[in-house]
Amino acid sequence: MTTAVAVDPAGGPLRDAGLSALADGGHDVLALGDADDYPQSARTVAAAILDRQAERGVLVCGSGAGV
Repeated sequence: MTTAVAVDPAGGPLRDAGLSALADGGHDVLALGDADDYPQSARTVAAAILDRQAERGVLVCGSGAGV
């Protein structure tokens, strides 16, 4: 299963730990990079899922409030 991952600037420090944890858990990871803001991160992950590049998505932000 492939998991798409994107982060906003505030979530950047958590990116590497999250990518490693997913890979260690047996997931194929599609790292989509850093976005300028969280709506852009959400659109990028959603597009990857809609285009069937990934089955699931993870968004990382700095606030932890979610998207």
